[in-house]
Amino acid sequence: MSDGNKIALVAFRGEKPCVLHVLLNCEDMRNRGMDAVIILEGGSVKFIAQMFNGEFTIPWAQIKPLIDCACLGCSKMFKVDNDAKNAGIRLEGGMSSHVSLAKYIQNGYMIIVM
Repeated sequence: MSDGNKIALVAFRGEKPCVLHVLLNCEDMRNRGMDAVIILEGGSVKFIAQMFNGEFTIPWAQIKPLIDCACLGCSKMFKVDNDAKNAGIRLEGGMSSHVSLAKYIQNGYMIIVM
């Protein structure tokens, strides 16, 4: 189980304000000494190119270290898998082409879906 200091934030909704809130919360958690990472799932992967191209209020250099991976299946479905590769984001597909949250839980992360 998680000790509360390891958190995996799953950005799932395909709405820019939701993705921005995930980024801000992850950054806040890290600033408070927590081991926080972001997993891009579902519609959130649509914003990879915008983040990489500086179209978010947070610069890419600040965003990139927060992102642990993006879902391979969702990235392919939304046709952004090449955007993820170009941005240097690891594509994860260990659970039928999707991210296995169980792997994060086994490594002590608490999962928060936003």
